[in-house]
Amino acid sequence: MFQQLRSYSLSLQLLLPIIAFLPYLVFLFVADIPQPVTHNAQGWFYHNWQEGIMQKPWLFFVLGWLLNMITAYGLHWINIRFEVLGKRTVYVSFLFSLLALTSLGFHSFHPGMLGGILLFISLVFLFLIYHRSKTQAYLYNAGLFWGLSVLVYPPFLAMLPLYFLGARFVKSTRWNDYVLLFAGFITPIWIWAAYAYLKGYLNFQWLSLLQWVEIQKTWPPEFPGNQLLWHLFFVFLILVLLYNMNLYRVKKDVGRRVLTLMSQLIWLCTAIFLIFERVSIEIFWVALIPLSFLFSVAAFNSRKPFVSDLIFTGFFIFMIIFQIKLVF
Repeated sequence: MFQQLRSYSLSLQLLLPIIAFLPYLVFLFVADIPQPVTHNAQGWFYHNWQEGIMQKPWLFFVLGWLLNMITAYGLHWINIRFEVLGKRTVYVSFLFSLLALTSLGFHSFHPGMLGGILLFISLVFLFLIYHRSKTQAYLYNAGLFWGLSVLVYPPFLAMLPLYFLGARFVKSTRWNDYVLLFAGFITPIWIWAAYAYLKGYLNFQWLSLLQWVEIQKTWPPEFPGNQLLWHLFFVFLILVLLYNMNLYRVKKDVGRRVLTLMSQLIWLCTAIFLIFERVSIEIFWVALIPLSFLFSVAAFNSRKPFVSDLIFTGFFIFMIIFQIKLVF
């Protein structure tokens, strides 16, 4: 049914943003457009974001769609550049788009999504040090974009283990490589701290950062909307992941290293969600990146042709149900 998505057709690449925008039309039938989840977050632009989304919700939906499309095409490029799936295909991009449309938290622009794209770019620079003799610029840029992602979304500071172990996993590193990584990380933070100090609100930014890392008090953490629907969706995710464990085969060494490193985002995002009080569902937008690749690997490595159709159809059905729940 969805076998054509396994191809590298230019028409499918061009149709992706149009098809991904169609589910947004559901909001034409919603009297009051629901707002994305937020836990009274503070910081250098969170106040403006919260005011803007109340006044111009459609603008933020368009921005959310745009960020989803940038990421979808970014996954397409990563698959080609690092040969993760072993063939050129738009399947992973369409799958990411489906996953991103399964929750209101991923429809509308959230600063966590912008931080997630910056984190994504940072990891790409980290991947690029594979089999390179001169890696200084790539390590510095990896740290630079990680620092920018932390400025936009402070909980990404907890991604430290990913960089500490990831740099060594992709390529054998020395202590001065970590110095470069840290130098890149501290550069945007140092510049912003100096600017905030000169403007007189450095103390406010520091207090905002401390609020972001408050330990979880509400247990268990709840997802927005219908809890039963979320439970069913996560059961489906777990079943696909368990099935994928027997099909985790990536031929190219670079593709295997990239996918293994990206997969750590799943556990780190889950840990951040469970530990920090103010972190909500937006953190899982980042986890969709490795999940899209893992599910695509399962679909491509399965000897049963209907498996990829079943996985894609399952996510498609959940996407429709989530859209219906927004209207009724």
